[in-house]
Amino acid sequence: MDIVSGALWGAGAAGIEECPVASGARCALLAAVPADRLEAVLDAVSELDPVVADLDPGAGLDTWKRHARPVEAGPFVVEPAWWAPAATSAAPGVGACGGVGTERRHLRIDPGRSFGSGSHVTTRLMLEAVGRFTRPGSRMLDVGCGSGVLSVAAALSGASEVRAIDIDPHAVEATIANARRNGVGARIDCDGASLEQVRGVFDLVLANIGASVLVDLAGPLAARVAPGGRLVLSGMLDEQVDQVAAAHAHAFPERAERRGRDGWGLLVLCRPAGSPAPSGSPVGERGSPDR
Repeated sequence: MDIVSGALWGAGAAGIEECPVASGARCALLAAVPADRLEAVLDAVSELDPVVADLDPGAGLDTWKRHARPVEAGPFVVEPAWWAPAATSAAPGVGACGGVGTERRHLRIDPGRSFGSGSHVTTRLMLEAVGRFTRPGSRMLDVGCGSGVLSVAAALSGASEVRAIDIDPHAVEATIANARRNGVGARIDCDGASLEQVRGVFDLVLANIGASVLVDLAGPLAARVAPGGRLVLSGMLDEQVDQVAAAHAHAFPERAERRGRDGWGLLVLCRPAGSPAPSGSPVGERGSPDR
């Protein structure tokens, strides 16, 4: 099931729901797919004889919200923006959660029609990495930002500048709204630019966007990582990690840190502080990322 879900996400599904069938031994996957991604999604799961049906754009897309609950990942608690039991909910920022003396940074997120509620394994892996690697005053680039959950987490962790990009206008809308909702709108710059349009280098570059895209964007991603910075990648299944690592090996020859959970993988690639950037990377541009 994880393999099929991974293929659907990677091909452009906007949402996936598991539904048990009568026998109880199997389940069906219902995937909401934008019209412009339908052909790619069908190709990704063609061996399974997918069934296509028209969907009212507003019908059923928000039913999952009834079941959403806070998710803990590293130092963060991602809370649905509409979920606020008085006994456990906290205002965005730092608060106690998960035990006496344990501090968590609370994020209130509404993904809208984008990806990034915090419940997916890869999002939780990336949030843990944000907690580990964000330093006060650092600059972060979030490639394929979705709901903006990673950007908000970095800003709440002390990043002074966060650049978020996504080609999906719904994601840009959600990220801007969530940044404002969490009080960090002034530090998160989000729009629909492509990675090739972003200029400058960053201390932390994040991309949670599927194995094939991570391979295709290996060069542009490497060019955005500052000396001494890190590139953190996820959105890939365990069996795809080697392929993604190989695509980035030239720019990051040192051994990559690998993590995995529930069939999904994460890679952390580091650029030594004194190393040159890849050819064409404007490492000297430490001002505005793209303007």
